[in-house]
Amino acid sequence: VVHRDLKPLNVMVGPFGVVKVMDWGVAFKKDEGVRQTLAVAGSGAPAPGDVMGTPAYMSPEQARGDSWRIDERADVFGLGGILCAILTSLPPYPGTSTRKVHARAARADLTDAFARLDASPAPRELVRLTKRCLAPHPGARPRDAGEVTAALTSYLDSDLRQAARDLVLFFELSPDLFCIA
Repeated sequence: VVHRDLKPLNVMVGPFGVVKVMDWGVAFKKDEGVRQTLAVAGSGAPAPGDVMGTPAYMSPEQARGDSWRIDERADVFGLGGILCAILTSLPPYPGTSTRKVHARAARADLTDAFARLDASPAPRELVRLTKRCLAPHPGARPRDAGEVTAALTSYLDSDLRQAARDLVLFFELSPDLFCIA
């Protein structure tokens, strides 16, 4: 299933940290090469030229209406947009004019987003992952959300291991520091 409108407003965190993706109105199901919309009000598979989603988080292929190219990697772009918003406080394509934002998305004009990511104090590994997810060409993005999840899990695991090493080092140094004091 391809959601086609992943953005912070469509992701909710419930009790006990359970994450839910909301608003499946423009989603479609890939079924043996045939695309079927899941929307209650949907009128069939996305047609060439259809542009659906939120321009500030839209993959270039969505913004251009290249419906035959839209697959899981369009949602990976949306995940990258969410990461971009978390790390920089702005979506990949910020702006107040929907028309201008849409045009930037169609051109894959990510210069500003990448500059903001580079300037952010975020760990470089997360910045690299975010940029991979936001790659203008779908083939350069992680294949699906599972690949993004694996990369995030690996990062978090390594961060936890570093914290554990720091804690061990602190307790190893504490007797020495106590003696010095």
